[in-house]
Amino acid sequence: MSSKLLNLSRKSKTILVAIIDVLLMLVSLYLAISLRENSFVPLTHNYLLALLPIPFLTFILFKFFGVYRLITRYFDENSLIVIFKAISSVVIVWLSLLTFYQEQLVPRSVWIIFWFIAMTIFIPIRIMISKYFVRNNHSVIVKNVVIYGVGEAGKQLFSLLKNTKKYKVIAFIDDSNFIGSSLFGCRVYTPEQFKKYYFGIRITNLFNVIDSFFHKKIKVDQFFIAIPSATQEEITNISQYLAPFNLPIKILPKVEKFIDGKISLDKLQTLSISDLLYRKGVISHQDLLNSAIFQKNVLVTGAGGSIGRQLCLEIAKQKPKLLVLFELNEFALYQIQQQLKEFDVEIIAILGDIRNTIKLTNILKKRDIEIVFHAAAYKHVPLVEENPFEAIDNNILGSLSVVNASLTANIKKCILISTDKAVRPTNIMGATKRFAELIFQGFNALGKTKFSMVRFGNVLDSSGSVVPLFKQQIEAGGPITITHKDITRYFMTIPEAAELVIQASALAIGGEVFVLDMGESVKIIDLAKKMILLSGKDIEIKEIGLREGEKLYEELLIDGSGEKTQHPKITKAKEKSLSMSELENFIKQYQECMKDRNIKQLKQLLINSQTGYNER
Repeated sequence: MSSKLLNLSRKSKTILVAIIDVLLMLVSLYLAISLRENSFVPLTHNYLLALLPIPFLTFILFKFFGVYRLITRYFDENSLIVIFKAISSVVIVWLSLLTFYQEQLVPRSVWIIFWFIAMTIFIPIRIMISKYFVRNNHSVIVKNVVIYGVGEAGKQLFSLLKNTKKYKVIAFIDDSNFIGSSLFGCRVYTPEQFKKYYFGIRITNLFNVIDSFFHKKIKVDQFFIAIPSATQEEITNISQYLAPFNLPIKILPKVEKFIDGKISLDKLQTLSISDLLYRKGVISHQDLLNSAIFQKNVLVTGAGGSIGRQLCLEIAKQKPKLLVLFELNEFALYQIQQQLKEFDVEIIAILGDIRNTIKLTNILKKRDIEIVFHAAAYKHVPLVEENPFEAIDNNILGSLSVVNASLTANIKKCILISTDKAVRPTNIMGATKRFAELIFQGFNALGKTKFSMVRFGNVLDSSGSVVPLFKQQIEAGGPITITHKDITRYFMTIPEAAELVIQASALAIGGEVFVLDMGESVKIIDLAKKMILLSGKDIEIKEIGLREGEKLYEELLIDGSGEKTQHPKITKAKEKSLSMSELENFIKQYQECMKDRNIKQLKQLLINSQTGYNER
């Protein structure tokens, strides 16, 4: 029966509802007269005249106030207000008409009873109809949603959600002058008020009893954040407030992404983990960015990797004269080449291996390269532990090749992208990156090229990081696997890391290890919990034990101290280096080790070569 009614045309539904409304108003007036007279009265001439205007007034005024625009199966506070206005208007106009009539058709006090009965009949009937349709029409799934933000974006989002008929906005959350009032028939709560009504009011006094009577626990399916002008810090604060509700959260992006200030539902994005792990944005020193990149010829090794790709994007923004992409992986090179087409910069994409010193040298000379960012490396700890000689070949001997090519081509600067795992390493990857640092430090004094290093921690969403892994595990239904409940890591966003690397390169005078401010370290189990909260799913977290070479925590400085630079997020570390003779001796041993392929010999060499390697 309900499906037949739902399938009626809009016009047919309106006619049906109008007929029912007229009948209900007529019944209400008749019952009001009967109550006033203390018995069911016969329909005499006077009573019929009193009833006569009701059908016309009901239809006209109900239509005027939008009663027939209400969706019958969705009865909310807004519907209640509309019906209240419509019934009150019918009663007032009807009473006004009676005062102009010469005879008193009904007792004058009837109008009060009439209004009360009409309200008493209409509201329960509408609620019952709504519940009937929702219960019997299983194809209609309506989500109760709450909008955080009562500004223009919040109002536009309300209208869009209402028109989809898939969402029912039941409340707004904000901290403004709207608090305690209603917007589109929905109450506006402060964050604290909403939390109280969502989780239930704790009864401690008479006021709480009254409050709990009028405000029952709120049922919510999803949150929408509608403050596109909010800063990242504000978004993080809101995200952290909403996270404990354990419900899906969507957010409108920054205001500049809207055309003509208009929003659309396809612009809504799922809240990202970086929104919960807030870090104050990078302070961009434009003078540093300009001096590092503007109108210069730049080459990036590993241009298709996570860090290399973002470096290329940030470099392109600073308008270099030429940007050369050097990458071993064909598809990764193609992807970054396509991404860079939007920039008015000359881009040259070259497939190549950093270990091919002759080819790299020729490119540096031919393209008159001034600065190299060396981002090519094997960095996935477990894979490198299983493939140690490939890591030596790429991370150590490959870095040596980049250094030799840079010296031969007389480029101005060469910047190594390093990692916090190079500090007192317990795995082969970290040890190889530390020796790459030693190579850059040792060769700094040999020619015109200034060799410097930039060291930082984990980058959110980079390949091999825990964030993509956790996302896959959540999508698969879990469990999320962590190696230890106490393990911590430093995190920053990829754009933040890339921009700081460029600014650090401008400060380089040769031989320094620049360390990026990573903020506070984050417990991996807390990261996992936050990602689960964002997903709105119930996912198990499983501890599987530390992997080979994995540390509980990472460090950024070997000696625990560093010098300030002119950039507040960049510290300069002066760390011990090897003499040129020591360096050359160890390099020869690594080259010999590659021939013998003896793992015990390799690990002993990593210890002997002053990398600080301590096998776990």
